[in-house]
Amino acid sequence: MAIQKGVLAVILIALVVLAAYAIYTQMGSKEVATETLERAIIYVIDGTGRNVTVKLPVERVVSLNSGITELLYALNCGDKIIGRDALSTFPPQVLEKRVVGGSSYDPNVELIVELQPDLVLADDMLFYNQEALTKIEKAGIPVIMENTSNVTRIKAIITNLGIILDSKSRAQEIVSFIEFYENLVAERVRGIPPDKKPLVYIEWYTAWQSFAKGSAGDKIIFDAGGINIAAEIDQPAPILSPEFVVGKNPDIILRMAPSEAKGNVTAFKAVRDEILARPELKTVKAVKSEKVYVYDPILLEGVRYPAGLLYWAKCFHPEVFADIDPEAVHSQIMQKFLGMPLEGVYFYPSLPSTKPVGSPQSEISEKPVSVIDWQGVTVTLQAPAKTVISLSSGFTELIYALGCGDKLIGRDSYSKFPPDVLNKPVVAPHSYNPPLELILELKPDLLVSNTNLVYDNNETRRKLEEAGIAVYIDELSRPDRVKICIRNLGILLGVEAKAEEIINLIEGYESLVQRRLAGVKESDKPKVYLELFREWNTVAMGSVGHSLLEFVGAINIAADLPTPYPIVSPEYVVSKNPDVIIRMKMSWDPDFPTLWEKLMSRPELQGVSAVKNKRVYLYDPSITQGVMYPVGILYWAKWLYPDRFADVDPGAIHALLLQKYFGVTLDRVYVYP
Repeated sequence: MAIQKGVLAVILIALVVLAAYAIYTQMGSKEVATETLERAIIYVIDGTGRNVTVKLPVERVVSLNSGITELLYALNCGDKIIGRDALSTFPPQVLEKRVVGGSSYDPNVELIVELQPDLVLADDMLFYNQEALTKIEKAGIPVIMENTSNVTRIKAIITNLGIILDSKSRAQEIVSFIEFYENLVAERVRGIPPDKKPLVYIEWYTAWQSFAKGSAGDKIIFDAGGINIAAEIDQPAPILSPEFVVGKNPDIILRMAPSEAKGNVTAFKAVRDEILARPELKTVKAVKSEKVYVYDPILLEGVRYPAGLLYWAKCFHPEVFADIDPEAVHSQIMQKFLGMPLEGVYFYPSLPSTKPVGSPQSEISEKPVSVIDWQGVTVTLQAPAKTVISLSSGFTELIYALGCGDKLIGRDSYSKFPPDVLNKPVVAPHSYNPPLELILELKPDLLVSNTNLVYDNNETRRKLEEAGIAVYIDELSRPDRVKICIRNLGILLGVEAKAEEIINLIEGYESLVQRRLAGVKESDKPKVYLELFREWNTVAMGSVGHSLLEFVGAINIAADLPTPYPIVSPEYVVSKNPDVIIRMKMSWDPDFPTLWEKLMSRPELQGVSAVKNKRVYLYDPSITQGVMYPVGILYWAKWLYPDRFADVDPGAIHALLLQKYFGVTLDRVYVYP
């Protein structure tokens, strides 16, 4: 039985080495509580509530948990397994690994100690064999115990393993995949009234044993839109009487397939036939309507959990999920994360489907999607957009980062990145008062733009919408709109999971900055002069730049001026004596050193602290927008507080994001020096 302690996963990590760079990484798990500055050590609270110290790197792992073993292969870390329990038999390549015990409960301690792994991963059954656990830990081998069938922890387990095994991006990919289908199911069952939800009796391996309050089975029934007949029983796995089940008269019966039935349709059918033939159940609705289903519990574990959730949701609400093919999703999981075809039976009898689901980056249905943009306008499409035009370089980058570059059929002349976009036709020089002929001729499903499109009035928007083109207007450069824009565009393009992945990444770095700046006194904050593209043109309250300066713990010397983008006098700047000067410069003009020297040589600034201490910096504003927004805030934070961010390498993070979302290398200057 799983230990039910309600413990959240907590990982405390200071420094993760990625490639040749030392990068401080916020893990994307929102269960990360604090951090330590000790290098290469992770502190974990595992599923049993134990504090575990793990030294990095972890290269040699013993897995005494078949669910964890499968996850290790899904994380591309199967090569790190040097020993397994006898129950870990999938994927097939794990059979080549040495057997070091029958299960988590009865490991071969002597053999494990002889192998000297960096880490032992076990099911929480090892908790009940304290003698074995103590011997392993006394040998200096850390042990983490997790139950992969505990769906309340599964995303935390995956995230934690990704960090421990240096496979963070793969872990995030899996977590985003899971969240996509969790959100899909939640959205569809949210409006179903209780009287339309089926009563469900779920049976464990033995007759009449069920799942009740506090169990994973109870949670999944609820999440999939059902009502567990045993939900109010105050123990996780009660033995029910036949009279209790008959009295509840369930609409659906779900039964676990025994391990010996693995993939065998005849064995699955035999289990189902036994239930249908029970004399005690002959009057129950589920038996009378033959709504009795047998499932392999692996469907509700680890990387396969979305498939199990979809099987149950479709079983409970076949009309609501008519377009969903859980088997297709299961097959996709097997191929995508385990590199194997789907073979054998996992859910019996099969559920009919009219339309299979593709990847999380595919459209799930032809249902309308709608969002609210910066103007407060509700933008609605009858289905996620198949074609889009962008009149904003920031939105163009975001479209590619979301994996939808193939949907882009037109751009403005400022949209020059990523390189593939140069193959797209230019339909307007910029977003202000664009010529509409070519746009109307191309007739995209969606046009996205910054607010320059409606700078004077809404006439351009009105003409586009009258032509049947949905228009989304927003400010991707505003810190308070970045995540909103990403989420909204993900919805409009049918790639919500990818959008949430990017948002999680951004929130991770935001959280890092906020934690590092916690407790900074107002008197210790540096004064900053932020200059735009023109000399002495700065930012005040109400501007994007001011918001960014506030976020990274700066005092904006022009904050109180009456207009958002004032022109100030040299005397004004000198009188404020800024500690740091930050100046905009576009990266496609590579002559950063010349501009920096000119700025450092301005006669008016020679007495200013920023110049005297050489704390003058140039940046391309693209690194403060969209997917690259974390790069900008990390550069600014490090410029202002070099000691607090000494271990952070914004350039390495920039290179990582460029490769991850655009498939390109960092090959030009975005900041200087």
